[in-house]
Amino acid sequence: MQASSNVLKVKGGLTGSISYMAPPSKSYSHRSLLISAVSKGVSRITGVSKCDDVEATLRALSLMGIPVSTRGGEMLVEGGELQSPAGEVYCGGSASTLRMLAPVLAAKSSYAVYTGDESLRRRPVRMLEEAFTMLGVEASSVNGKPPLKVRSSGFKSNTVLLDASESSQHVSGFLIAGARLENGFRIVLKNKVLVSKPYVDLTLRMLRMHGVETRVCEDSITVEPGSLKPFNHTVPGDYSLSAIPLVMAAVSGITVKIHGLVDEPQPDREVVEILRRMGLKICWSGNTLIAENTGLLKACVIDCSGNPDLVPALALAATAAEGETVLSNVGRLEAKESARATLITRALSKMGVKIFFNGNNILVKGPCRLRGATVDAGSDHRIEMMLIMAGAAAEGETTILNAGSVSKSNPGFYSWVLETGVDLKWV
Repeated sequence: MQASSNVLKVKGGLTGSISYMAPPSKSYSHRSLLISAVSKGVSRITGVSKCDDVEATLRALSLMGIPVSTRGGEMLVEGGELQSPAGEVYCGGSASTLRMLAPVLAAKSSYAVYTGDESLRRRPVRMLEEAFTMLGVEASSVNGKPPLKVRSSGFKSNTVLLDASESSQHVSGFLIAGARLENGFRIVLKNKVLVSKPYVDLTLRMLRMHGVETRVCEDSITVEPGSLKPFNHTVPGDYSLSAIPLVMAAVSGITVKIHGLVDEPQPDREVVEILRRMGLKICWSGNTLIAENTGLLKACVIDCSGNPDLVPALALAATAAEGETVLSNVGRLEAKESARATLITRALSKMGVKIFFNGNNILVKGPCRLRGATVDAGSDHRIEMMLIMAGAAAEGETTILNAGSVSKSNPGFYSWVLETGVDLKWV
């Protein structure tokens, strides 16, 4: 579905049931490509996400001399030594591409300039600069924002101190970089803080798949000496991209079936337990997750430090809960693709929700009846998907400004919304 403008209109009153095929995990796709690229041999990856962010990683690997081909439903990655790219590495809006790939390339002699679109050029990379300086690598940016220039003759130390209080993407990048060195590498966490830990856990599991062990302590993570070997991956469904359709069971009272998820540890799988704790009836049937609302949900306090991408969905779910739901530790969302916590609060407030953001927590007093309104998605893919679903559940018509960004993570979303029966149109 092509956007003719950046304004969407959504008519409310969705009834019936929802069936949703979970798109491939963006997080798993990034990591399977990056780790396979520096493993010795050919790795096969089935079901790689076709979203804009993963496409940015594929383009970057091509610039660095890694052959990637497609055969049937598989992507074949011929691992080897990364080369300095001839031109700038354009990462689009993908902070994951920049923050994970820059350490991996810099682990050995190289030079690269990383840049991206307007949203990426607003996102911080100072934590990378600080880490590179400790390792004897030259790095510079524009006041802590991309473009980021990195000139390396290899790491001069096998230990680095990382500030992981705002993001963990660079932690994953340095873990993969450490595995590339073969002699071991140690990451010390500044103040023992590691946000978005489930994403680092995924990186550790995937390094183990490729034959490299790690050791996790309270304040550090050590990559043990070893050599990366090829591995054949099947990319699982993405929990964070399934969360917003899932919460429609809470908001609209309809039955929701999410297909293609794997009932095993994955980033943002926590959404299932959170919604159960709020009172939503959720059960598994094979790899299908079925959700039904059997009554009013209960408000609760939810620590979002490990799962920031769930916040838009959880804010929407909270509108159907009795009492005050607190989404805590969400302040760093202001440095995402948009000022995400502020935009969520403003948009849902216009739709009749009693919602407040105090700088670190979002508070939602429910239950609230959603009303159609004119709201701003801020060119943020996750907020836009949440507002489309909110508009489908609301009374009346919702106009969404600054829309058209969902291909960043979920290129099939608009088509699915139309297939579900939602009256969605560009104006």
